[in-house]
Amino acid sequence: MLTIDTNVWVAGTLEEEPSHDVSRRFLKWVQEREPILHLPTLLVAELAGAIIRRTGDPLLAGKSRTMLERMPRSHFHELSFDAATQSASLAVQLRLRGPDAVYAATAFATNSVLITMDKELMQRASTVISAMSPAEWLDANSNQSE
Repeated sequence: MLTIDTNVWVAGTLEEEPSHDVSRRFLKWVQEREPILHLPTLLVAELAGAIIRRTGDPLLAGKSRTMLERMPRSHFHELSFDAATQSASLAVQLRLRGPDAVYAATAFATNSVLITMDKELMQRASTVISAMSPAEWLDANSNQSE
């Protein structure tokens, strides 16, 4: 089970992103292997916002949302008051930014591995959850199914 941070989706979508190739390979692995994904609904807005801000292309922003909706075995977790409270607790405990805490809390609540390229998030969250980069995940799982 995986929780995938927005930065991986953005880098996999935009060729000019420094981590485009590895993110694209990782997302291709996800599409082919179909692991269970636990994603905060926050991802939908964050991804569309990041794409439109960087490209100015509303069609690409819309396609990114459609891509999320079509990901097999995806479970979207709403930010209820309880989930927000849990995220806030992790934000305080781990000194995380709010959105990062939402991803960490989603991974924690679902016992998922958090996939991110944010080194600070990875380091701080790894005290309570398993967190790794797309490259680390691919290295560890290139010959295994989820």
